[in-house]
Amino acid sequence: MTLIALDHYGQLVENIYGQLDLKLSGLRDDLRGTGNRTLTDVFNKLDALDNALATVATDKLRISVVDALPSGTNLIGKIAGDQGLALKQVGASDGRLNIYASYVANPSNLDVALSTRLSETTFTNRFPAGTALSDALSNPTTTLIGSCLLGFDGTNWERIKTDGSNRLYVNAAVVANPSNLDVALSTRASETTLSGLSGKFPSATALADNLGNPTTTLIGACLLGWDGTYFRRLAIDTTSRLRTVVESIPSIPSGTNTIGSILGDYTTSTSINGTVGTTEVVGNAVDIRKRGGKIIYMKNTQDVGVTVTIEGSYDGTNWFTIRDNISLAATNGQAVGILTDRYGYVRARATGSGSPTTGSVVVTVSAMTF
Repeated sequence: MTLIALDHYGQLVENIYGQLDLKLSGLRDDLRGTGNRTLTDVFNKLDALDNALATVATDKLRISVVDALPSGTNLIGKIAGDQGLALKQVGASDGRLNIYASYVANPSNLDVALSTRLSETTFTNRFPAGTALSDALSNPTTTLIGSCLLGFDGTNWERIKTDGSNRLYVNAAVVANPSNLDVALSTRASETTLSGLSGKFPSATALADNLGNPTTTLIGACLLGWDGTYFRRLAIDTTSRLRTVVESIPSIPSGTNTIGSILGDYTTSTSINGTVGTTEVVGNAVDIRKRGGKIIYMKNTQDVGVTVTIEGSYDGTNWFTIRDNISLAATNGQAVGILTDRYGYVRARATGSGSPTTGSVVVTVSAMTF
């Protein structure tokens, strides 16, 4: 076959047949490949694939996996551990992985077992239950822990500030006018109007035991006394006398006693004052160690006579007779004795001539200056 090409001028260009190196039979054989498959074979394969895809959803491909998995049980679509078991989620709606903590390695900073540390029971009563903060919050029972105080400004929590002397800083500019402050303070008493009080209060003076009698304003006050632990109110009786408890004075013997034990000038102490019968009565010892003369008065108003003995002692224990057989007649017997010597103690002894039915015997010692 010869191909002749002519240009539009009718001229013979050339014989181009010899330049074509592709034959249709060779193109056919290349399309069939080594299996010599025809277009019919390709159609049949595509038709079978179309039928297979028609049996499932359009977005899935059904395939057969042959000799692709190792022998044994295989978990398709799941992640398995080294024991062949599937890893589990926490729940159907929770995508977190369920971990068995016994296989977690010991962290390098966890140097002791937690079982040797504090347990929940050791924290009992350490911290109170949580409570929402509010302005009307009641007084809590809580653990004492140092903290930084915060104040709520309605929007944020801010640190509460103090000055260098532990005094709280307060912004007085935002303090509302108190309801009871019905007038401006500037219209009330000023320093000049208060000057009249200068005569009402004396100048400050340090308290001392020898403080002079002050000229001061009379202000009622409750007196308190310190017992070593507490201040307590001082008590008085119904006649305005201060109640006191005297703990250091020893027991006082019965009869008439001279407090202070030493008879002073123009004082009297009694040795006998009572009924005297046939049984001898020994009177009280009178301390007469104070310098000065002593006079002994003796009187009997009983209906029987009485004999009196005056004794002296320098120590109050070893007694000796100063004068004995002093006779006091019944009804109105009297005698007076003067002690000119210096004795430490004096006492009287008396015995009646019978048993009296009325009257008594009185022996007293008086201190005189002579």
